[in-house]
Amino acid sequence: MTVNGKQSSPRLSYHHLEKLIIDEEYHHFTNARVTVCCLLVASDFSVVASVVCANPDQFDKQIGRVKARQKALSKLMKYERYRHRQQFGDVGSKGDAGP
Repeated sequence: MTVNGKQSSPRLSYHHLEKLIIDEEYHHFTNARVTVCCLLVASDFSVVASVVCANPDQFDKQIGRVKARQKALSKLMKYERYRHRQQFGDVGSKGDAGP
């Protein structure tokens, strides 16, 4: 995409991220009430995120999977934004906080 004669990065979306994921795995530490999600993307890059349930009576594996995956996707979005900034020469621009 070109804007004002300069190449700009395409918009990133969660739909785009979903297409990058080639595998995902979960692990539940029931006694610790922790759920971990690992997303593997096409470039053999892994993103890991975890969530903890503070109340043992409310620990639910499925809810843990959903929340851990959401956190992993959020991390992946940050990495993808940074990668796109590098690719399209926007790193170091004003307001760039990095990943």
